[in-house]
Amino acid sequence: MMKPYIDLIAKILETGDVKNDRTKTGTLSLFGEQIKFDVREFAPFLTQRKLTIKNTIGEMLWFMEGSTNARRLKEIYNCNFWDEWSSPIDGDIGPMYGYQWRKRLNDQLVYLIDTLARDPDSRRLLVCSWDSDTLPIPGYPPYVQPAMGLGALPPCHFAYQLNTAKDRNSDNEWWVDLQLYQRSCDLLVGGPINIAMYYVLQVILCKIANVHPDANGRTYKPRTLTIAYGDVHVYNNHIENAKILIGLPAYPPATFNPQLDFNNFLSRIDSDGPQLQKELFAAVTGYTSGPVLKFERNI
Repeated sequence: MMKPYIDLIAKILETGDVKNDRTKTGTLSLFGEQIKFDVREFAPFLTQRKLTIKNTIGEMLWFMEGSTNARRLKEIYNCNFWDEWSSPIDGDIGPMYGYQWRKRLNDQLVYLIDTLARDPDSRRLLVCSWDSDTLPIPGYPPYVQPAMGLGALPPCHFAYQLNTAKDRNSDNEWWVDLQLYQRSCDLLVGGPINIAMYYVLQVILCKIANVHPDANGRTYKPRTLTIAYGDVHVYNNHIENAKILIGLPAYPPATFNPQLDFNNFLSRIDSDGPQLQKELFAAVTGYTSGPVLKFERNI
């Protein structure tokens, strides 16, 4: 299931360009790579090493609720991924993912869901987190940027787009493809989390659209997940464990098919996010993995 991801790691180790970077760690890097997963039956959750799927679901719910407070992410969803970049004053990361999705002039996530349900052939099924007016000022550390009304970091996964196609074997079923655009990807730390996270989003969007009043009997289901990378890299201090990872065996893939009431799902995140996280995690079946393999975060 995760062969495209493992193959990309191997390709970078073999042919990647030697580059310097903001963290002074150094990377092997490629540009313009793309990987694609068939997600009609199985979930693209990495099995060669253990993936923290429950935390990944929590972070996606945090984005979907429109939150930008890392303390809430940690306290409510038990995920501390954003701690190092957030403001020490109030835990904010500034107008980044959740803000861009939900709190601009138009609620992009609601627009996406409404359009998917009403007009599946639309070529405007896109959400973008890149806002040039809120990009951080170069030279200042991430944790001071929110106090200036700016994002702690420029968004790495900055846009995603849906495509639909009618299932030729059904009168009312529609396939949904999701393509994620990433300007920059730490392939060993963020890479598998982003893949899993956006698959979870893809499933949730289909489920919400299925109960939308404008769906008119159409049923949406995931088909492919594509990740289009700008700079995709392996940090120098990840190389040795990356070599170990690509040699580890894969385990049978998991499935993810939550049977929740998806009416008013977005409202329920605000009031009952932790319970939703539990219910969604409980819908992951058959996930087994190899060992915990540590990769240091380069700040």
